[in-house]
Amino acid sequence: MYARLQRHRGLLLRAILVLFWLGMVGWLVVREAYPQWFTGAVRGYRALLGDVVVRDDWMRILVFGKPAGYSHTFIESGGNDPGEFMSVRNELRMQLNIMGRPQNLDADLIVNLDAWQQLRSFTFSLNTGKVITSVLGRRQQGTRFALLICSPSGSQHVQIDIPDDAVLSAAAEELAVRGLRPGQSTRLTTFDPASLSVIPVRVEALRQEVINIRGTNMPTTVLASTMSGLRTLSWVDAQGRTVRADTGMGWTLEACSPAEAYDAFRSGRQTPQADMLERLSVTCQPPLRLTGPARRLKLRFSGVTMEPAELTTSRQHAEAVSGGAILLTSVCSAPLVTNRAPPAAKYLAATLAIQSDDPAIVATARKIVQARATPLAQAAAIHDWVFANLRKEIVVTLPNARDVLHSRQGKCTEHALLSVALARAVGIPAVMKVGLVCHEGAFYYHAWPAFFVGDWIETDPTLGQPFVDASHLALAEGELADQAGILKFMGRLHIEVLEAE
Repeated sequence: MYARLQRHRGLLLRAILVLFWLGMVGWLVVREAYPQWFTGAVRGYRALLGDVVVRDDWMRILVFGKPAGYSHTFIESGGNDPGEFMSVRNELRMQLNIMGRPQNLDADLIVNLDAWQQLRSFTFSLNTGKVITSVLGRRQQGTRFALLICSPSGSQHVQIDIPDDAVLSAAAEELAVRGLRPGQSTRLTTFDPASLSVIPVRVEALRQEVINIRGTNMPTTVLASTMSGLRTLSWVDAQGRTVRADTGMGWTLEACSPAEAYDAFRSGRQTPQADMLERLSVTCQPPLRLTGPARRLKLRFSGVTMEPAELTTSRQHAEAVSGGAILLTSVCSAPLVTNRAPPAAKYLAATLAIQSDDPAIVATARKIVQARATPLAQAAAIHDWVFANLRKEIVVTLPNARDVLHSRQGKCTEHALLSVALARAVGIPAVMKVGLVCHEGAFYYHAWPAFFVGDWIETDPTLGQPFVDASHLALAEGELADQAGILKFMGRLHIEVLEAE
């Protein structure tokens, strides 16, 4: 197994693009969250924008201290459609380094508001050079929106509810922040077009601080926003403009001119960036040197605020210890069938990313399991088929199971998504796990499926493990919105190895 792990080191990459986009949502949301008195709850664009009709903000993006691209947010009033009173736009242009390969990232979001500054329609697109995904949404009636989602395997028409008090991630900030005082806070609701989920955000003013931006000392208010466990700091000047934002994960935004923004983008293309996989790995002390699959690990987690229940699973036990740390014991998965009560119906449901009711996925799943009589045998067949039939390739996308079946390639996220969809298609409850796996003394972000076959078992079709070993540490489960919870671990988690077998 570990020889295979060495060969496929690049496949230990979580959906870095998804996590980075959700982190960007946090940055951009902070720039929206400046109601005039900065207290209570923000309710929609009208509270945010007030009488703002034009705005044009540029920020360069630094990844681990090196220029990597820019973010441009601007507001326009009027337009060709009389029903669209105002347009709020954001464009993101970046280049990342993933396992030595340059990876383009172009994201565009257009939010159209009516004369009452209510969301009327939006368009979101993500282009990674090889794959383009887009979401077009338009209000139908009340809070109901019709969406057209286009991806490499085709399009989907769905309807969802977006609360009237929700704002999308690229709205502009309110001008009047001069009244902010440390200790005041606000709440707002955001809708993330990448994960199609509603996410609450809390923003609080921490302190006044003078910072140096490109040689100029600037008085600012320091704000902290918390979204999906990720805490972002922003420095806001007296005019309500964000001059710096920092996630603590090595990604920073700084206010700049258009020329400086384009220079940052060009520099990102020309200068090698720090490898995302290496920089986001979690070192442990002492380094965990495994010569084979780990049967049992006892670890001490620190550096992140977490509850034991967040890390407790069928093969992980967590308990709080002194100093805010967590003692985690992890064991390998095993083919034990105990005939426990079946899990909730959500583990069998088709979703936007796990299209277990898609005809092609259903037909493929039935062909894979054929006459295998037990859920355990069927889950094993699905694991074997996905491992054998998906090309191990780093493909940065917003993935869904239908696209993966169509392309037959991907990293760990794609392997896990398709495995879960195939299992649900034949009536096996399944879920996607996200977390860490050990390699060469450190832990790397990873994803794998879990199947309910009388009890939960976990497999790794990316690495070819029929049952995961104890070095697979689950931090969250579910789809994109649920997976965003691991953002809080990135750049903050410390692991101490207490016992290893």
